[in-house]
Amino acid sequence: MQEPQEELFQIATLVVVVLVVIVCMAQLLIFVNPRVAINPLKPPLPTGTPLPTFPATYTPTETSTPTLTLMPTRTLTPTLTGTPTPPETPTPARTSTLTATPITPSRTRPPWTRTPIPPTPAPYVFRLGRPVETHDNCGTWYLSGTVWNSSDPNQGTKSGVPIRVVFGNMIQGTDITGSHSGKSPGYWEWIFANGTAGNGYVVIIDSGNNVLSPQIPFNLTANCNPGQGVNQVIIDFVGTR
Repeated sequence: MQEPQEELFQIATLVVVVLVVIVCMAQLLIFVNPRVAINPLKPPLPTGTPLPTFPATYTPTETSTPTLTLMPTRTLTPTLTGTPTPPETPTPARTSTLTATPITPSRTRPPWTRTPIPPTPAPYVFRLGRPVETHDNCGTWYLSGTVWNSSDPNQGTKSGVPIRVVFGNMIQGTDITGSHSGKSPGYWEWIFANGTAGNGYVVIIDSGNNVLSPQIPFNLTANCNPGQGVNQVIIDFVGTR
């Protein structure tokens, strides 16, 4: 049989164990929920902003949306900064006038030896009368020729026929047959500056610039060495009707 003192120690030990368990459970509860009733040091409650209260008949007021007003755009007036200069008009090498003084070639044209040339099909009114004749001529660089009424020389020459001269892809001008004093009614000529070299062609036109003959090409050289230079070209036309 135990002594009363031993029983007292056993009871005290049991009480201490129970208290330790209770304390541990209390710590656990406080850890899980700091605001538990047994926590003497509860954290303060969070202070929130109270929600606004509106009258029972509160109606939201529509707020107008500002509109964007476009400011007028300034229109710039272009300022002329310079005066345009018109392109230079190319100056023909040399032009012939109706009152030009006839120039006597330094060489005399040889007698006309007719060489048959195939007829030119319509609609040309004129065609080349004979092969183009060329000469060296250190005195003057020029074109000349005669327009005949037909391939029969007995039919005579024709005056008043416009001969257009094109050289270097530029129209040099127009000469009229029969406009040279002391020459036959069908004679025409066009004078170039000495030393002119290049390619061109002549063609018969009417008053409305309609082409009445094929384009007859020619060539001029800068040198006038005998047997090498081409400074004088003779082109004759004949009527086809």
